[in-house]
Amino acid sequence: MAVALVAAGGTAFVTYRAELWGGKALPDPASLASQAGAADGKEPGKESGQAVVSAKAMTRALRAKGLKARTVREFSGREPGSFLGYKGAAAGTRVRNGSTVTVRESAGPGVPEDTVGKPAAKVVDTLGDMGVPVRYKQVVVSGDSKVQEGQVAVTLSFVKFVLAE
Repeated sequence: MAVALVAAGGTAFVTYRAELWGGKALPDPASLASQAGAADGKEPGKESGQAVVSAKAMTRALRAKGLKARTVREFSGREPGSFLGYKGAAAGTRVRNGSTVTVRESAGPGVPEDTVGKPAAKVVDTLGDMGVPVRYKQVVVSGDSKVQEGQVAVTLSFVKFVLAE
């Protein structure tokens, strides 16, 4: 009886780890980067101490597991096209078979849309981490404005043009 119970428990454990039941585990970008490096004989790319994996590679890995993938682009200090993470989940999290997983892809440095109305100090930290230069200008807003003192009222993004000498 005890042997049968141990065998049943072992079978349940092995089949769960093989993702035959209980959903699918979201791929880990570090393991995907090491697999890609081993496949092409190159050292996996590194960006600020983290493995660089493209959002497209993560989308392919999700689809190979039978999951649907949706991509959203976000401004970040990471290289454009890099995988930033999953929206609302972490690597290794189990999701139902056939679920749609949202992949966060880097759009490179930029000013996020939801910046207006946030505390200026918080925005400076966020943009500074991306390498985006920040310039302060004090502006007058109307008394009925929803923006309070110390909050970002306006953002302007400029593309830097380099002229040949």
